[in-house]
Amino acid sequence: MATQLASSFAETLAYEEERRRAKALAEIDRAKTEFFANVSHEFRTPLTLMLGPLEDVLTRSPALSPEDRERLEVAQRNALRLLKLVNTLLDFSRIEAGRAQGAYAPTDLARLTADLAGVFRSAVESAGLKLIVDCPPLPEPAYVDREMWEKIVLNLLSNAFKFTSSGEIEVRLIVSQGNFELSIRDTGTGIPQDELPKLFERFHRVADARGRTHEGSGIGLALVQELARLHAGSVDVTSSLGQGSTFTVRIPRGKSHLPAEQIKAAPNTGPLGAQPFIEEALRWLPDASPLEAHVVADVVQNVPLQDRTGARARILLADDNADMRDYVRRLLEARYEVETVGDGEAALAAMARAKPDLVLSDVMMPRIDGMQLLARVRADPKVSTVPIILLSARAGEESRVEGMQAGADDYLIKPFSASELLARVEAHLKMAQLRAEATESLRASAELFRAFVTASSDIVYRMSPDGTEMRYLQGKDFVPHTLAPSQRWLAKYIHPDDQAQMMAAIARAIEAKSIFELEHRIIRADGTLGWAHSRAIPMLDGSGDIVEWFGTAREITEQKQAEHELRKSEERLRSAVEVGRLGLWDWNVTTGEVYWSDEHFRMEGYGVGEVTPSYDAWTARIHPADRPAAEAALRQAMQTRQEFVSEFRVVHPDGVIRYLYGRGRFFYDEAGQPIRMTGAMVDMTERREWEERQKVLVAELQHRTRNLLGVVRSTADKTARASTDLSDFRVRFRDRLEALSRVQGLLSRLGEHDRVAFDDLIRTELSAVAGGSERIVLDGPAGVRLRSSTVQMLAMALHELATNAVKYGALAQPAGRLSVQWSLQRNGTDGKPWLNIAWRESGVDMPPRGAGPVGTGQGRELIEQALPYQLSARTSYTFASDGVCCTISIPVSLSTLELDEHA
Repeated sequence: MATQLASSFAETLAYEEERRRAKALAEIDRAKTEFFANVSHEFRTPLTLMLGPLEDVLTRSPALSPEDRERLEVAQRNALRLLKLVNTLLDFSRIEAGRAQGAYAPTDLARLTADLAGVFRSAVESAGLKLIVDCPPLPEPAYVDREMWEKIVLNLLSNAFKFTSSGEIEVRLIVSQGNFELSIRDTGTGIPQDELPKLFERFHRVADARGRTHEGSGIGLALVQELARLHAGSVDVTSSLGQGSTFTVRIPRGKSHLPAEQIKAAPNTGPLGAQPFIEEALRWLPDASPLEAHVVADVVQNVPLQDRTGARARILLADDNADMRDYVRRLLEARYEVETVGDGEAALAAMARAKPDLVLSDVMMPRIDGMQLLARVRADPKVSTVPIILLSARAGEESRVEGMQAGADDYLIKPFSASELLARVEAHLKMAQLRAEATESLRASAELFRAFVTASSDIVYRMSPDGTEMRYLQGKDFVPHTLAPSQRWLAKYIHPDDQAQMMAAIARAIEAKSIFELEHRIIRADGTLGWAHSRAIPMLDGSGDIVEWFGTAREITEQKQAEHELRKSEERLRSAVEVGRLGLWDWNVTTGEVYWSDEHFRMEGYGVGEVTPSYDAWTARIHPADRPAAEAALRQAMQTRQEFVSEFRVVHPDGVIRYLYGRGRFFYDEAGQPIRMTGAMVDMTERREWEERQKVLVAELQHRTRNLLGVVRSTADKTARASTDLSDFRVRFRDRLEALSRVQGLLSRLGEHDRVAFDDLIRTELSAVAGGSERIVLDGPAGVRLRSSTVQMLAMALHELATNAVKYGALAQPAGRLSVQWSLQRNGTDGKPWLNIAWRESGVDMPPRGAGPVGTGQGRELIEQALPYQLSARTSYTFASDGVCCTISIPVSLSTLELDEHA
């Protein structure tokens, strides 16, 4: 037990010691970060006082001797180098303290990267190297912090230039696997493999690296890594010793990976901050010479010294640093009246004596600092409109945002150039002048508004805070005036059915202290009813309480009548759509929302409201074979701005297939992008079915016509050969044409799928030729259907038999009898059905055997030769002692069931 307690106690002490150690390390780290921030901050004011006068002397003193100018340029270059180091340290301090906040905005990353690389071109080519910039346009903007991206690109380019003595440097930007990928490749000295894991550590420098210089802080690559991480990205390196290195930065596409509060609508469009990097790079060359201004200077336009009429603008400068006060005063006093004070309290006293036109204030000052001064000024109505520019050594987006949110008009970070300060002061003085002019214009506008109200045709009124009293109303000949306060306004003006709605709307507006607005019926001056649109705004006092309502009312009677007619028209249109069975759609291309009419749901095979209308719901019902063509037609219409026209099949859940025909058109925005599509569909199924039937009927008609013409031609030929003269031919031919006409009459009365029955055919022919003779016996099954191609030829054969019987046979003699029997049988090995017809005449006095045949023999030729040839029939034709015997067997198309029924 004692051993366990001792062990537990030792572990507790060890844990507590580790916790104290971690806390101490964290405290040291915070102190280190705070130290970096403070040192960087303290460096900025001296750097301002160094760089500002240096720039002023170099740009405004053309009489300097070459030796003096060279010395001053050396001082300026090294001050810029020191500023670059200070900025880098400050960046690290902000990142480690968690205060580094980006301003991520949609940016043309290819153009920005190419511009940054282009700034280095002069230095690279001066060193005898080749610079390759491969930054093609990207498919979309990249969300980056412009300042951070500049530091990433410039640090990597500077590093590549430093360690590349021959060959080339390539800057390449592409889109790869959901990332924007920047790679900077050089043909420099390369990096040993054992150094690569430590390359991005802060202050790490590769031992014995051969470069243009041994100078360097060892924090450039570490800063690049931290800045890439702030973009949710990464940086890595591949290198081969003696052949070169490639640094690759990847940041994700889109903006979902970034903090929402740090995403901006538009990027900062300030000048490129490349001057310190280019200045330093060119000093590494053996024959370094002073840079031309257009190569390294930031893009800053000098503010011209303009002639002023009248009194000069008065500027109040507050700064606790006497040198800074003196320097800024000397910059400004050539243009403006300048008063300087040492802190915020003195600034407030100076403003109480005389209102300045603009205030320049340092942020960190004793007694009352710049932020407190800003708050006091904005709270004082007498001077609240005075523009204030804050001067601060605190760099970073968060400091700038803090100052702007507190009410500052501008925020200038030390060190700043003289031209930048002059430009901003001039700009804000002009803006203040414009605001003053706008205020005066607003006052004049208020006067004009009062005149407009008086001259307006709208009703103008004033009501009590609770809406119960009408204090004044000018009726404009629309409604009666109310010139003295009245509490009977509701009954006087508002239709009884709308009074409750009116008071409820007023109550809601009073509770929310918001605008009151309502359309309602109103009693006009002549006692008739009309419509008005009333709108009133609450007039508030200093404590935010309503003191009065000011409003107008506009007559909208004609508008309401038009709306009523429009609703009636829409109802008629809706009825027409339902009666016409039109399926309407309205597709919002931007949001994907789709509207379908009720008929559209039904056409697609959905119940009304069964699904949410969508593009996918539409394509899901299109027949798979038709879907590609329908979608292709839609895309083509969208791209070419042509009308969408497509006919396609849809498959309903029960398997029913319907044919739909759709037409529609797209609408586009000003940029040419499709935003909406409307259209209508009709069901073409019945029409398609009728078209198919029509095709079948036309084919059948063509077939029958060809057959009929063939029969007519054959009949005419044979009749002509058999006739003795033209008169005989006319009689015979007319008789046969009538037989054909009867057959065609039977065929024309049939439906699409109907067939001529044999019993109908034989009865029709015998009735036409022999009348209703009682000497004729017909016996056979009813409804035996014949092929259409069989009917004409068989009818002609029956006609010849019946005609001969009437002229020469059983029906020509008193004792003659005619029997026609038919039956169905399966014949042959295939078991197909055949129709067997037996024509038997009896009681006929036949001519002596060996006598010549009676008639022409055309009927017998038709039966014995034509039927077997054209119908594959089996026939026989004989003369018995008492009459003609003829048998005809032809194949027919019947199902087994029909065969069994007839059997």
